Amino acid sequence: MQRTALIIGATGLVGNSLLTQLGSLYQKVIIIARSQPKGLSDSMHFYQLKDFNQIHEFVSALSIGKDTDAFSCLGTTIKEAGSEAAFRQIDFTFNVAFAKACKQKGVERFFLLSAMGANADSRFFY
Repeated sequence: MQRTALIIGATGLVGNSLLTQLGSLYQKVIIIARSQPKGLSDSMHFYQLKDFNQIHEFVSALSIGKDTDAFSCLGTTIKEAGSEAAFRQIDFTFNVAFAKACKQKGVERFFLLSAMGANADSRFFY
């Protein structure tokens, strides 16, 4: 069975590096991002999504399922986000919505890249 990769967060440093690797491992790579990442190949399909509040609806409309592996490298910094609330929305809420939408579509393998040293018991917000 030929597999498809679905990725969000492909425009960041780590996500773009992963995207390059996915291109050589998967028959088809679906990219959801606000802007087009660099270095797309013929097997890569870019879909622009300006408002990630709509990620669940967007993924629900895709033709994906058990043959799809989902990857999230979506994240930011508090400085870049501007507030703890905005940071949480990007690093947590959008990723959870993406994961739930993938699960509802039948995706069985989901990979989340989190921050190095992330720990729910940390005294820091991050």
